Amino acid sequence: MPSRMTRHRKPKMKTRRANDEVSPPNNDETTCSFDDMTLGILRPEKTVFFLFFIVFIGSIVYELNVAPDSFFSNPQNLFNQVFVKWGWGWTLCFLTPYMVLSGLLTCDKQWYLVLKDGLRLAIATFFWYITVNLFLAIEQATGACDAEGFATKKSCVHAESNWKGFDISGHTFILMHSMLTILEELRSMNAICKYKYSTDRNKKWLSKILPPLIYIFAILLLLLCCLWVWMLLCTAVYFHTFLEKIIAAVIAIVIWLLTYQFWYKKTFSPGSPVRTVE
Repeated sequence: MPSRMTRHRKPKMKTRRANDEVSPPNNDETTCSFDDMTLGILRPEKTVFFLFFIVFIGSIVYELNVAPDSFFSNPQNLFNQVFVKWGWGWTLCFLTPYMVLSGLLTCDKQWYLVLKDGLRLAIATFFWYITVNLFLAIEQATGACDAEGFATKKSCVHAESNWKGFDISGHTFILMHSMLTILEELRSMNAICKYKYSTDRNKKWLSKILPPLIYIFAILLLLLCCLWVWMLLCTAVYFHTFLEKIIAAVIAIVIWLLTYQFWYKKTFSPGSPVRTVE
């Protein structure tokens, strides 16, 4: 009998027809490195205790005079003169584009919301300007020059003498005010991370271009905060008296409480940085 030949059937290859529907890639949400844990750690309600702790402990170290001299103990050091002295300017340099871009992405054509974001920044700048000038006025009113014949700090310093007054730490205030403002505004990253790409042609370019730019500025702001934390520690350890730094820190915290924690949660206000993104 002839032997039976067994046929090996070739597996059927599934072919895709031209009219078959292809499942779109899962691009419903943007890819975001700012997870809930990261955003939770950076919550200002937690960070404010950490910042005050730095000022408090650093001020004790200053009063005990146990910190060794270093590059950062010289008030003319590069970081102090270039960054801290112009601290609010550096903060605005990175925070302004972040707020504008995130506002454009989340405003949903309600452009007045972008203006309200700008108003928050203007209010923060107003408090910075008023407070720093108040500190200078207090130092002028309470001080005196080591050399006779000089009634103002400017003329005293110009004569290469020392002006001794109650000098509330402007650097402590600027650094804490900047960090609390930055961290409050970064709350919007929680919504931006969950932003869904728009299929609307008018919005498509926004959903493609803006998120990466926003992430870049958010990372730059976090790096700036790291620098501000280090400089806050150096300021607490090497400069000003205990009371001068504590008062500055308390004023920064009070301004943050009055604005972001109270006023901005009310109806008649610039509003909160957090918005729901559709």
